[in-house]
Amino acid sequence: DPNAVKHYTADEIEANFEFVRRDDVIDVYREKTTGKLVYHTRQTETDDERFRAAMKTVRKYRRDPGMPPLQVDPKRQVTKALESLQTLSAKRPQSARVFMGIGKAWFNIGKSERAERAWRRARELDPENTIVLKEWAGVCLTTGDFDSALDLGTKAVVLKPDDGELLGNLAVIQLLNDRVSEAVQTIERAIQLNPDDSINWNVRSVVKDVAAGKRPRPHNLTEMSKPAKRRYWWSKLFGLR
Repeated sequence: DPNAVKHYTADEIEANFEFVRRDDVIDVYREKTTGKLVYHTRQTETDDERFRAAMKTVRKYRRDPGMPPLQVDPKRQVTKALESLQTLSAKRPQSARVFMGIGKAWFNIGKSERAERAWRRARELDPENTIVLKEWAGVCLTTGDFDSALDLGTKAVVLKPDDGELLGNLAVIQLLNDRVSEAVQTIERAIQLNPDDSINWNVRSVVKDVAAGKRPRPHNLTEMSKPAKRRYWWSKLFGLR
C-alpha cells in the first residue's frame, strides 16, 4: 500500500525503533512505543553479505591441495569473487577471515605465492587459528615446500594436540618429509582419538605400507593418493607381471 509508506531520518530510526532481523534485502524493525513491525528495503549489500557471497563462490570451486588450478570459466568466477574480497580487505585490514578467503581464492586459480602472502597475513591477525595453519600447509605441500608444511602442521598440532584431523594432516606431511617412524606414531594417535575417521584410516594404510616396505615412499600428494601395487598369489604362480 503506497499510502502506508513513511519516511524517517536516521536519527528518528535510532531513537524510535529497534532492529529485529534481516530477511534477504528487507530489514525488519519494531517501533518501541507501539511494538508494531515496520519493514525497510535496503538498496545495497552489507560488507558481511558481500563476504558471504564471495566465499560461496570460492568454496564452490575449491581446489584441493595437490590438484591443478581451476580452468577458464570457474577461474573467471573466482577471480571476480577475489576482487570483492580484496575490496573488503582494504576496508577491513584487521579481518583475518577476509585474508583467509583471499588465500583460498588465490590458491584456487593457481597463484600459490600470493596465496601464501594472504595466509601469512591471516596468521599475523589470528595466530592461534589452526584452520589458517592447515590451509597454508596445504599450499606448501602443493608447491613442494615440505619443510614449511612440516613447520605449519606441527604448530597446528601444538595448538590442538587432540585434534584427529590435524594429526592426520601432520602424518601425511611427515611421510612426505621422509619421517616415516614419526608418521606412524602420529597417525596411530589420530586413529586412537577418532576411530571413525575414514580418511585417517586411508592415511594409516599408506603409512603402514611404506613402513613395512610394501610400497615406496610417496614424494608428493599425487603419489600419496595412488594405491599400492600389490601382486596376488596367482600372479606369481602364473609368472604374470
